[in-house]
Amino acid sequence: MANSSETVQKAPFESAIEYMLAFDGQDNFVELPPASIPSGSEITCSFWAYGGAALPKNNSVIEAWSANNQRILNVHLIWDNSYVFFDCGNSGASFDSYDRIMKQINAADCKGKWSHWAFTKNATTGTMKIYFNGELWHQETGKTIPIPPTAKARLGSSFHSNCFPGNLAEVQLWNRDRTQAEIQQDMPRRLRGDEPGLVGYWPLNEGSGAIAHDKTSNANHGTIHGSANWVSILSLAPALPRPSATPTQPLNTLMAPANVSNVEQPSQPALTQKRRKVLVFDANSQGIAVGSGALKPQRLFTVEAWVYPATDAGKQVIFADGRTLFYLEGGELKFQDPTPPPRIWFYEEGDKIIITDPPAPPAIASSGAGLVAGNWYHVAVVWGGSLPGETKLYINGVNNDNKTAIAPVLSFGNTYLGGYPYLPDFGFQGKLLEVRVWRFARPQAEIEANRLYPLTGRELGLVRYWSLTQTVGSTLHDKTTYRAVGRLSQDAVWEEVEIPLKLKLKPQERLVRSTGLEDYGYWFKEIAKQQKTEADIPFLRGRIWA
Repeated sequence: MANSSETVQKAPFESAIEYMLAFDGQDNFVELPPASIPSGSEITCSFWAYGGAALPKNNSVIEAWSANNQRILNVHLIWDNSYVFFDCGNSGASFDSYDRIMKQINAADCKGKWSHWAFTKNATTGTMKIYFNGELWHQETGKTIPIPPTAKARLGSSFHSNCFPGNLAEVQLWNRDRTQAEIQQDMPRRLRGDEPGLVGYWPLNEGSGAIAHDKTSNANHGTIHGSANWVSILSLAPALPRPSATPTQPLNTLMAPANVSNVEQPSQPALTQKRRKVLVFDANSQGIAVGSGALKPQRLFTVEAWVYPATDAGKQVIFADGRTLFYLEGGELKFQDPTPPPRIWFYEEGDKIIITDPPAPPAIASSGAGLVAGNWYHVAVVWGGSLPGETKLYINGVNNDNKTAIAPVLSFGNTYLGGYPYLPDFGFQGKLLEVRVWRFARPQAEIEANRLYPLTGRELGLVRYWSLTQTVGSTLHDKTTYRAVGRLSQDAVWEEVEIPLKLKLKPQERLVRSTGLEDYGYWFKEIAKQQKTEADIPFLRGRIWA
């Protein structure tokens, strides 16, 4: 039975959502009609979620089964191992004969706050994607199992009674693979209910009763079971009017839900504020020489970069310094031990001396990363010592490596970006961005905190910083005081693309980002402002006796 909360917050505008359905994680869920789940080759499931304090916990936000009691749609957000799971389709062979993608997340990123999620599948192209707050967060290919018809479906729980603890709003099911621009355009507002491809739309804002109304003409109304409560904590912009030849309101003036500070408001065309020209590396690239000595002998270091591979074939060097190589290979991230092998490798076999190629130096590698061409990834290697586990690889802020021991850098060497001239067939193909070198082993929290933001070059411990977004001149600039510049060839190609960085910081983002010297001046100004508004402490006259 559903109960209404007595406390209702005043909405910021008349058409905002006034109520939200809260799930206690114990026994409440919404039973959805089978016809509300699209079948075939394409689907998009999106919603706003406010993660409860019980997360991470075994739960399902939505689950659907076929007539043979086989899972065909499921979202775990987030499971007890802090992974987000997206299951879709079923071949009919067994309950778990579905396509699955998953990725680990920091529970703090989605509990105690609102976040927007969208899960898409296109069985024709074989792609499954997860969007987090409008940004592509994870994707995999080769997922070609179609979606059979649904026999039963639940929202807020699985059929194994794994209930979601938190609040849900604006649940939408589409019969097509929506684009990122479409998701970003609609996430901060309510829908009309007649948008093309929209199969089911449950705002979950009734405020009372046991019916979750579907706002489409399909009338796939859900039935609320258990002790769900109605609360009022989310505000969305009103639905757009029906399409007309001339827009009546700029998209970037609409309000995003409260507590979601990292949602970029889309403009027309989408995300023009995030487009920049970046340097493109092709198959003939042998690397850009950018000085020497970025990595010091026997010293700790961190190397970071954003990479957009154009292909996943072969070895592709991102960064090289001396004999160290940071590269992609076969969909995995790798870092090669700088220890030099002997030029000739030979051994005795009976009365013969066998001469062969030297063994490859050890390399630390990610496992099951599945990096695919045509996507941006943030990659980092951190060397904190020569013991197993002291060198770490990070992909999009998440540690993923086989804990191989890596020896320290032994000598100075020349530094290259996007290739290594002594390995001409291993040049990087694609786009590079924000290559950074630090003189210490950065912890995971610092890598995650700053990977989405450009730097100034004055951050403490930053010894090299090539943004790779300049478009003028033939010099590739290092923004640190070390000035390790590179020279570009006359046929260098710059391409305007959408980049994964936040280029316009909001005030609250400045407050929580203390990355270096620029922040000292910022905080000094903030403290000075505060002191102007505080009353002076009265001076008390007195004497001190020895």
